[in-house]
Amino acid sequence: MYTETIVLKITKMSNLKLILTLGVLISASNAKVVNVKNGCSTPILVNVEDTQYTLLSGEKIILTTPPEWSATISAVTLDNQEQQVGKTEAKLSFNTTQDRYSVSLVNGFNLRLKIVPNGSSGCNTALCTFDLLHLCPKNSQVLNNLGQVIGCENEPEIMSYICPLAIVNQSSDNEQICTEAISYFVLFF
Repeated sequence: MYTETIVLKITKMSNLKLILTLGVLISASNAKVVNVKNGCSTPILVNVEDTQYTLLSGEKIILTTPPEWSATISAVTLDNQEQQVGKTEAKLSFNTTQDRYSVSLVNGFNLRLKIVPNGSSGCNTALCTFDLLHLCPKNSQVLNNLGQVIGCENEPEIMSYICPLAIVNQSSDNEQICTEAISYFVLFF
């Protein structure tokens, strides 16, 4: 059984050979593909469990996963990587019968996030597309050394109102379920 995660970093439009190779890998193993893209104007450091990837603006990584896989994906801008900041998280859990995915603000907010399932018309997008840094109460703001707000500690009441499709506390039930997706697009922006 296929158990390793294959990671490719893509900076420009993929060529046909790469696409065909990925297609063979995916169909041969019933694997899922997770595309993680930096939609920010600055570089970000993406964390996939214990592995980190630096992505410039517009770059993406392609994770080819086994059929049963789960991970938490988060990101922080490179200029703020040394600071303790609450992070918006993409939570993904795949098995052979259904996938579960969500945007989690339980540990705070720092970047907008969207998770889009592909290959199925009946699956919903999980997202938090509003920049919560502008509404973060002063006592929950995380500031960089220039005094700029770079993160917001968890504020469930505000976060659930502004991002109703995100998980904001342990009792939130905004996890999406999909049975037919073949890939997922995770966009930090």
